[in-house]
Amino acid sequence: MVQSGKKLVVVLVASVVAVLFAESLYRIRTYGWAGLSPAYLNSMRSLGRSGLLRAAEGPHLRYQLAPDLDVLYKLVPFRTNAQGLRDEPASFEKAADTFRIAVVGDSFTMGTGVVHEELYATRLEELLSVHGFGGKHRVECLNFGVGGYGLRSYLGVLTDRLPRWKPDLVLLALTNNDKFVVAREAYERPWRDMGLEPAPFWRLNLLELLAPPADRERTRSSKAGFEVLRELFVGLAEAARALEAPLVVVYLNTWQTKEPLETGLLFASFAERLRLPYLDTSPTFAGRTREEVEILPNDAHPNALAHRLFAEDIARFLEGLAPGQDRDG
Repeated sequence: MVQSGKKLVVVLVASVVAVLFAESLYRIRTYGWAGLSPAYLNSMRSLGRSGLLRAAEGPHLRYQLAPDLDVLYKLVPFRTNAQGLRDEPASFEKAADTFRIAVVGDSFTMGTGVVHEELYATRLEELLSVHGFGGKHRVECLNFGVGGYGLRSYLGVLTDRLPRWKPDLVLLALTNNDKFVVAREAYERPWRDMGLEPAPFWRLNLLELLAPPADRERTRSSKAGFEVLRELFVGLAEAARALEAPLVVVYLNTWQTKEPLETGLLFASFAERLRLPYLDTSPTFAGRTREEVEILPNDAHPNALAHRLFAEDIARFLEGLAPGQDRDG
């Protein structure tokens, strides 16, 4: 009996050691050596349960990024300014001789797993400032991207947040998720009820290999969903007119599979009906593997290379919309 008990203990200890060894290998393969650091791995929470959000300041938005953050998020430094933008310190008053672009989007725009200096909005500001834009010598791209935002949230940004900033142009950055209209009851659920996600360092990350895909509450582009999408696009165009700022629509897509490519055509049809300039970045990523342009093997957000390609594509497109501008700097 004693001998059997000893064997059971040995088996249990060996099993625990084997699981911990496999977990360590998985973390290193997925996250690099940062996977063995509590500080870094605990930054792998979802944004909604990260503690980085606060209630929004306007009636049409549920949440926004908290101001003055200086933390790690998805393994990289993550900072916000006093207005809760993932950007450098900014003033509501625009500096002289400056063309201000408000960049509105979701986690692709906010930047997930990419440092501020390598975000496409930051790079776009640098590219357009080389020769000036819109008759101005300096370009300012303000990053209003927030993870989890969708078309209703974008409309809230235009109506609640942008009037104080008085942008000269609004760059609306869409992703494949934006073709799914979130059900009203899910959209209005208080984000604070989600709480803080348990520390990823103390859980078996290996279990994510066995987990089924997340079950999202979506309204697909049925006839009813199509009408909701159309109405939201119309609302965005009207909100931009109220700001007296041109609205440019960009589809940020790195995938070359059927559904995302069809989504680009859907967005293009809405933009064409409303006579909005529209850019689909999909062709820029043709021939590239997902590993080349995603931040992690288990996270499909665009990496620094993808952000650079986004910025270069958008800069060429915007410069093409302003022919004859002064190029002498």
